[in-house]
Amino acid sequence: MATFTRYQKKNGDFAWRYKAYIGIDYITGKRVETTRQGFPTKKAAQANLNNLIVDFKDKKFNPSERNKKTTVRELYELWFTNYKSTVRESTWIATDYRVKKYILPVFGDLIIERIDLLTAQQQVNIWSKKFDMYTKLLSYLRRIMDYGVSLELIDSNPFRKILVPKRNNTELKREKYKFYTKEELKIFLNQTIENEKLVPEKNLIHKYYANYDIILFHTLVYTGLRIGEALALTWNDLDRSNRLITVNKTLSDKEKGFIITEPKTRQSNRIITIDDKTINYLDFWHEKQTQIFKLMGVKKCSAIFTNPRGKIIPRQNIYNRSNKIADQAKLHRLGNHGFRHTHASLLFEAGANFKDVQERLGHSSITITMDIYTHITQTSKRNASDRFTEFMDN
Repeated sequence: MATFTRYQKKNGDFAWRYKAYIGIDYITGKRVETTRQGFPTKKAAQANLNNLIVDFKDKKFNPSERNKKTTVRELYELWFTNYKSTVRESTWIATDYRVKKYILPVFGDLIIERIDLLTAQQQVNIWSKKFDMYTKLLSYLRRIMDYGVSLELIDSNPFRKILVPKRNNTELKREKYKFYTKEELKIFLNQTIENEKLVPEKNLIHKYYANYDIILFHTLVYTGLRIGEALALTWNDLDRSNRLITVNKTLSDKEKGFIITEPKTRQSNRIITIDDKTINYLDFWHEKQTQIFKLMGVKKCSAIFTNPRGKIIPRQNIYNRSNKIADQAKLHRLGNHGFRHTHASLLFEAGANFKDVQERLGHSSITITMDIYTHITQTSKRNASDRFTEFMDN
């Protein structure tokens, strides 16, 4: 019994692989299966399998020697083909990016049977000292190598046996959860306003983008929306009279471009309140957008944050615009997600509790909110204690 599959190699060429039952090992009495790949045609794969079966029956095929040359890169391609069908496109895109950027440069060309426990432990230790994502990389490697075990390419998974390094929690929080203080935020937002003032009124396109920065980053900071949620907003999601925004979709990455999808979790579907200043900013933006659309001949577009032609600006472009403004303001860079953390930290500073913040941010559980922001609330508590002492001493 054999399964033949056509797949695409890294160089873009197509090839064939097969997984087949060969027979019963005459020494151990166990079933023998094998996976072979790299054949130019299905016919060539079938011929190889036929020869393999003949060799096995002639006792020339040694099960202990099978698949000695399978690399981590090859195993990853096999695993990834199945993995893609089990998750969202945006999820497998992120996985593929991380594996190819961090894992394959280190392990890609190594023969899977030659990766021992020491090699696995040493590399994970190195990753743990460089960034917090080391646990995610380890998770990928465990699943990839588990697949190798299930295919009987290897007997055991060394990444299941390592000791997972632990990092200092304070150090992790500082790295992972970037945010601006109230004073830093004012500097950043003022920089967007100053940039807009420098653009001549007659330069309509540049003026549009300058106002885009003002409105978008203000909205992110004052709502705590994820960047994907903000970019997916339409004018129908805005209830001006009741000062509400309905969050019921997000921008998800595709292999080519992006798509509007439902939020990843049920709790991400929510309605949040907004302030009068944000309402006024959005009304101003609607007016500017309508004007530019008439000029550019855009007839139908309901999205709030678009370019002058009514197209949503990719999140990577927003990331670059954020970094540019931060550099101009001589502030550390937040990227996109840091504005959400800034919103949360200032909420806590203003006296909000964990439940309030969880519902506003759309976290699936209050535990997530507490895990992320405990360090911020502890700082707020210390500040409150200092303010109390100062009040009593005066």
